[in-house]
Amino acid sequence: MLRRRTAQGAFAIALLTLGPALAACALDDDPAPPTPTADGRETSASTSVDPVVRPIPDAAMTSPDEVGAAAAAEYFVQLYDYSFASGNLEPWNGLASETCDFCRDIAADVAEIGQSGNRTLNEPTSIVTSRVWMIEPAKWFGADLIVREAPSTQVDATGATVATDDGGEFRLALALSWADGWKVDEVDVLDPDETPKW
Repeated sequence: MLRRRTAQGAFAIALLTLGPALAACALDDDPAPPTPTADGRETSASTSVDPVVRPIPDAAMTSPDEVGAAAAAEYFVQLYDYSFASGNLEPWNGLASETCDFCRDIAADVAEIGQSGNRTLNEPTSIVTSRVWMIEPAKWFGADLIVREAPSTQVDATGATVATDDGGEFRLALALSWADGWKVDEVDVLDPDETPKW
């Protein structure tokens, strides 16, 4: 279900400019299971929020730093599931920047499913690994996630299956910004072994 999208715009230019510095943050081709760093910026975690229940933003999202960026990235993944399961786009649109093409595409997909009277059933998407870094203090951040999307089923109002999706494992490269709150500016969806073109 996840759409492939290449990061674009001013934020992507900033990422490209900082490419050599960010190269050290890239995941290895065959990485060992990650362990938390001293400052807690690298994690191996799994979201466990029921996708039908509206996610609650973590308190860490009040901080314009790497910890807050990591919490915002996890919240973004939770809202992806919640939006398809509930049809409620209010929290998704609240986190999405106007520059995020991926976010608009997902919103359009959710709206189309809702208008047809259908809904999507699936287990929560899990975060396998997560890394974040600061590009400009208290303003721009990057996040590199490996996520595992569970198989999903789209059903109509009677409960009959109208579509299925196998899910799979994907790499999400997120560009996030802070301005009195978090916004997701760009999303690049890749295969897990692909390296973001930063």
